[in-house]
Formats: sequence, structure tokens, C-alpha cells
Amino acid sequence: MRMNTENIQGQQDKELLIEEFGQYIETEDKLPPLAARILAHLVIDNHKGITFEEMVELLKASKSSVFTNLNILLHKGRITYYTLPGDRKKYYTVSPDDTIDRMNERIKSCDHKLALCNKIIVYKKSTQDPGNGNYLLKQINYLESFIRFLEQYKALCLQHKEELIHLKK
Repeated sequence: MRMNTENIQGQQDKELLIEEFGQYIETEDKLPPLAARILAHLVIDNHKGITFEEMVELLKASKSSVFTNLNILLHKGRITYYTLPGDRKKYYTVSPDDTIDRMNERIKSCDHKLALCNKIIVYKKSTQDPGNGNYLLKQINYLESFIRFLEQYKALCLQHKEELIHLKK
């Protein structure tokens, strides 16, 4: 009986983790709730792939909702599927390049923010109002500090991306 209680507790812990991770993915990646839950399940609970039918049963959602959200994830490149010879079912799994793609998005975002911050600094320096010198200096110092942060963050993202690429080999 003790083993069964531990299994139930383990299942409840897993379900809570999937729900929490799904909410994080939903917010962080701006995905629909069901798409985020699908991705959370694939990351936490499944390494070999899961069929459409299993996903419908597991999520207790309609076939059309699961189908729509699987297609969203496929279109975004977050998941992929494979088939087996003689089996018409598709087995969905997390895309092997998902994390690398997400690192590339972060690097691109850093580049965009860095360019904008530098443009703002150039603009502020070119349109100095003599009466706002101290305030302007504080703003520029803040932007320069933020630029240093972005450069460090970008360097970490590039390093992590290289580690991921190395792990894939």
C-alpha cells in the first residue's frame, strides 16, 4: 500500500510541475494555455514521443483544441513528430533545436535593444538642454549601465548556445 501512495504522490507532484511549467511557458513564450501545457508535458513527461490520441486523453481537451495547438507548436518549430513504419500515427516530441532557436531569439533581442539604447544615447547627447544637464547625465548613465548588462547577457546566451550545440553532437 505504501508503494501505491508514493506513486500517487509522485503523479500529483508531476502534474503540479507540468501545470506550473505550462503557466511559465504560456507567459514567457506568449503561447495559448493548451499549447503551453502540451509543451510542458513533452518536456517533463515524455522523451520518445506521444500520439495525438494520447495527448487528447492526457489533457482532457477536445480533439479540435489539441489539433489546433499542436499545429501552433509545429508552426513555431517548438515540436516535431515522427512516424513508425506500418503505423499511421504521429509521435510528437520537443524539437531538438528548440532551445538553440530560443537562444538565437534572445541574442537577436539583445542586439535590437543594444541598437536602440545606443541610438537613444546619441539622440540625448545631440539635443542637450542646458537646464537638464544633471537629469540627462543620469539618464545616459542608466542607459550605459543597461547596455553593459545586455552585453553580458548576450555573451552568456552565446556561450550557452555553443554548449547546447556541443551537447547535440
